[in-house]
Amino acid sequence: MNNRFFLGAVAALSIVSANAERLLDSADNCLVVDNEPMVFGSMVSNKAWTTAEQQTAGLGLYRFFGYTVDAKPVVLSTDFQIESAAYKNGTYYIESTANADTDAAVKLHGHLIAYEPDLDIMSEIAPITNIHNLAGSIAYNPADNKMYCFFANEWTESYTEFGTFDETTATSTFIRSYYNDIITMAALAFDRNGQGYALNVKGELYRLDAATGALTKIGFTGVTPRYSQSMAFDYRNDKLYWFGSSVDNTMRLYEIDTATAKATAVSSNSQAQFLGIYFENPVNAAPDCVTDLAYTSTGARREGTLSFRMPEKTFGGAALEGTLNVRIAIEGVDTVTISGKNPGELVSLPLTLPDGTARIVVTADNAKGYGLQSRVKTQVGVDQPMPAENVSLRVDGGEATLSWTAPTAGKNGGYVGNLTYRVERNDGVVVAEATTETSLTGLQKGKYSLTEYKVTAANESGAASAATSNSVILGDALAMPFKESFDGGTCQHTWCVGAAWDTFTAGNDPKTQDADGTGGLISFCCYSTNVAKGTVSTIVSPAIAVGGQQAYFNFSVYHYSGTFATEDSLTPCAIAADGSVQTLGDPIMRDNGTTGWKEYSYPLSGNVVCVALKGYSDYGYNIHVDRIAVSTE
Repeated sequence: MNNRFFLGAVAALSIVSANAERLLDSADNCLVVDNEPMVFGSMVSNKAWTTAEQQTAGLGLYRFFGYTVDAKPVVLSTDFQIESAAYKNGTYYIESTANADTDAAVKLHGHLIAYEPDLDIMSEIAPITNIHNLAGSIAYNPADNKMYCFFANEWTESYTEFGTFDETTATSTFIRSYYNDIITMAALAFDRNGQGYALNVKGELYRLDAATGALTKIGFTGVTPRYSQSMAFDYRNDKLYWFGSSVDNTMRLYEIDTATAKATAVSSNSQAQFLGIYFENPVNAAPDCVTDLAYTSTGARREGTLSFRMPEKTFGGAALEGTLNVRIAIEGVDTVTISGKNPGELVSLPLTLPDGTARIVVTADNAKGYGLQSRVKTQVGVDQPMPAENVSLRVDGGEATLSWTAPTAGKNGGYVGNLTYRVERNDGVVVAEATTETSLTGLQKGKYSLTEYKVTAANESGAASAATSNSVILGDALAMPFKESFDGGTCQHTWCVGAAWDTFTAGNDPKTQDADGTGGLISFCCYSTNVAKGTVSTIVSPAIAVGGQQAYFNFSVYHYSGTFATEDSLTPCAIAADGSVQTLGDPIMRDNGTTGWKEYSYPLSGNVVCVALKGYSDYGYNIHVDRIAVSTE
């Protein structure tokens, strides 16, 4: 139920630790990126923590950019061994399970602690004396200024109860139980209008009425949770974010579409798990965020103009009265402070920035406090280019031409300057280096294969990701009959082999000898640490001269049912000279109710073709293929 099983053997520790270490000043809190959420949360586990001492030293409140989860500690304290946490108007409330209390009930359930990040003050509020007050997920509702929670059922100790949570006494007040509905909750969050959203332990999202606890199911997020979870809204745009630990052993930040429940990963897999995530939420009477924030400059110039519109309403939605102040920070350092601006006023001012990437944060404030931060990122000087666009490979009269469009913007939206290009063929041959042209003609491929090119744009600030062309068949084709038996576990011809395919002398998972006695076959891997469920990977033959004859694509597949059935499959395809792909038949299921080799044959047409097998992994047993041939029989 709590995180003690997740943290391992963390020793019992004193409440409100004297060794809490403040690591982030208030200016650094402003270091944020336009549209990229700045997330705060308690790190409760980390795959890099291999000893109890490392766990103890690493517990704390961290902040990170949502797309990278490169977490930086705000404060480290053993009190951040938490069950759940939530942020409300400048205070972070933590249900801490780290204690050495002699009272058995308190020792089991912990204490409620308040931490004020801006003031770096941590204080104990109250002990949690019974399971009714042990919250698996606490959330702040800005519409009524109350805290709500999912708390534990007395008999099952699972989070099936919903109620309010009094952060001054560490007590919950019952509203509704989902025990009879057989729904156990994992996370809770409220948007700025007070609409609640609940995530259950199956990864299903619900709309929740705060007054009654009534649920309306939206749907499955597409991610199945594992261990404790945390959700929060970014009130700048009312987007719902979920830091999820899932059954596939990944931990990452997701954005959840509240209309469809679909969860989209916005970060890479993280080493650490975070609970009690939050974004800033001002007091209701403070200003909302400035809008229309933009920085404009010409070319690579450092001098430009910053513009924005002052907010017209408070964070709580009321009309703002009186004049406002505005604070402008560049790379976490307060640079400009302006007073006497009216609600709704358009502000424009000259601003000189240092070379490189500049993160600008603009915050309005009044006597009630600071409002939501607005953020923009810009590039000063020459920016690293985006990839080349519209990369196209065409064949006309036997001659191949490759063309592309130069990127007009940099990786950070800045000026790209003079560009050069590197062009590489898919067999590793570099056909152009540092060219300034945007097309190449007379390209040839000497070895009867499906061909594509990668174009990499570069300038003085670095290289873009490579952009890949379409595929066409170039070079002389092989004559029929074409045969491939993978003798001795090697390819006799030049194939384009996808990452999930490999040759072997015999089959494994399931075990089998090859189909024709030549000591070799090729296998599509459906299950490994490098092949996820849903992986699609293809093998493509060299080009084969069919010459308009009636020809056939023949091959053998090893079928296996095993101890569980899955939807692993192969789809036979043919690729024409212009790169167009034809599906020759329905997917061939690895599990067809039989065990053993089976031959397949599909008719082909055209002058020159490549044959292909497209594998789909449902995370079952591998699919073995042998005795591939293209002939008139």
